[in-house]
Amino acid sequence: MLDWEYALCGASETTDNALKVHPLLDGSDGTQGSPALDSMQPLGILARPFDPATDSNGVPNDGAGVLYAWHGGEGFAIPTTDPRILKKIPPLAKGGTALHSSNPSSVGFVLLKGEDGGLLILIPGKNANQSHAISIDPGGDSIQIRHAQGMGMAITGGAKNSTVINNKSGNAYVEVNDDGVTVNGNLTLNGGLALGQLASAKPVALAPPLQAYVTALQTAMTAVGNAANGIVPGCYMPAVDTALQALAAQVTGAAGASTKLSASP
Repeated sequence: MLDWEYALCGASETTDNALKVHPLLDGSDGTQGSPALDSMQPLGILARPFDPATDSNGVPNDGAGVLYAWHGGEGFAIPTTDPRILKKIPPLAKGGTALHSSNPSSVGFVLLKGEDGGLLILIPGKNANQSHAISIDPGGDSIQIRHAQGMGMAITGGAKNSTVINNKSGNAYVEVNDDGVTVNGNLTLNGGLALGQLASAKPVALAPPLQAYVTALQTAMTAVGNAANGIVPGCYMPAVDTALQALAAQVTGAAGASTKLSASP
C-alpha cells in the first residue's frame, strides 16, 4: 500500500518524453533536494504545473500542490490544484466540470456547466482583461463565437431563428433568419450580381452613358422644338421644353447617379 503525502510543487520538467514533478520536501527550495518523480495522471489528460510564486527570499510559497508516495525506491506524484488559478475560474455549480491552463497570468478554460450542460470557453486575448469566447447556451437556445475585440457570430433558435455575423462595433452585420437576409453597413461586391428572377434578369444601365444620352436628347429636342415653332408657331410649347429641361437636369445632375450603388460594365 502506498502512503501518500502532500507538498508544494516546486518545479516540473519533461525528461525522455515523461513528465517529472518535484515536490518540495522539508528543507528543500526549488528543485534542490526535491526528487523528480514520475507524474501520475488520468488517462487522456496531461497537465504540467506552473512554477510556484516565491517570497522576498526566493523561497517558493504559493502554487500547485502535489501528492507523492514511494514504492520501494520508486516515487510517484499527482499534481493537484493551484489556488492561484482557482481565483480566475468561475465557481462551479453542482455537476459542473472545468478544464483550465495553469499560467496564473494568462488562464484559458473550458467550462461545462452543471446547471444545464452548457459550454463556455474563454481564451486570453491579445490585450489584458479581454478574452476570446465560445458559448453554447441550452437555455437561451444559442451558440456564440466572439473575438476579444467584439467581432463574432451568434446563432439563436426560436423567434426568427437568426444567424448574425457582426463587425467589432456591431454597426455592420449580416443577419440570416426566417424572413430572409439583412445586410447593415457599406457593402462591396467583387464579381457579378444578379437580382430578382435570375432567368429573366437584364443588364442595368450605367449612369454616365445614360446621363450623356439624356443631355444629347434634350439638346436635340430643344433644337427640334425651336425649328418647329419657326415653321408653325406655338406647335412646341415653351412650358413643355422647360419641364423637359428640368427633368433632364435631375437625371444628368448629382441626383441622377446613386451614391449608394455602383456597378461596372
